Amino acid sequence: MSAYLIKHPRKCSLCGKRFLATHPNKSYCQPCSHFHRRMECTQLSLKAKKSIMSYVRKYGFTCDYSGVSLELKDFTGPWHYNFSYPNKRNRNNAVLAAALFSVMKEELTKPEFRYYILQLHDNKTKHTKIKKRPIIHWNRLGEGGCCICGQSKLSIQAKYCPTCSKTAFRMKVLRLPEKTRKAIWDYISKYGYVCYYTGMELDLKDPHSPWHLSFDHCNPRDPQKVVITSYLVNEMKNELTEAEFWYYIAQLANHFRKGTSVRKIKLKYWSRNYVPS
Repeated sequence: MSAYLIKHPRKCSLCGKRFLATHPNKSYCQPCSHFHRRMECTQLSLKAKKSIMSYVRKYGFTCDYSGVSLELKDFTGPWHYNFSYPNKRNRNNAVLAAALFSVMKEELTKPEFRYYILQLHDNKTKHTKIKKRPIIHWNRLGEGGCCICGQSKLSIQAKYCPTCSKTAFRMKVLRLPEKTRKAIWDYISKYGYVCYYTGMELDLKDPHSPWHLSFDHCNPRDPQKVVITSYLVNEMKNELTEAEFWYYIAQLANHFRKGTSVRKIKLKYWSRNYVPS
């Protein structure tokens, strides 16, 4: 192994610095190796990881928000690198940032962060009044809130509030694909616990209520698109596609109001075999 170290210096595939490899397949120097390992252990998406790697190769270990050089060793310092989201709702876009600026930015988007930094500076130096702008994703209902809705969590270690925790468990039991679960979480984060089809607020406490949260496959038995709705709407839609459901809602409404005949269309997924009683 020592002969290999002497004869085979390598160029780090991330930072570009030369180092003495301890293994013929080793691609990173020691600092970059630790960085890569930490990134792999995080919950960053594959797209976000690739983006960060490209950024480092182009700009080195510098803060995306400020351009300052980042610390790779002292993880307790304000300049240690952190993974930050320019937009907290877009988990595919992550950047490197100094811990200090990552904390300052927190729940702001990158443009909002820049805007309020300039507003604060002008307020301090020119005594101008700070002009408020709506903050898109502000959802601060106490420190350590649920990562989905912002409500109080079960504990410091918990990821979700009691409501979102139950929702996560139900999705796990249904064995929904990760992409489908993410789409449901994105919907809840944006709109709350409201019915996808009607916008009606869902009952999250009484499992016997017709308005209790239910999961519906937009296309029957297809797990790629699942939405939240009420038990009532889920039962009415049943084995219909979304388009078929709204078609027959309109047909029945016109029949009830105007007495028009219901026009049949072929149903794509209907598979009921009724046995005469």
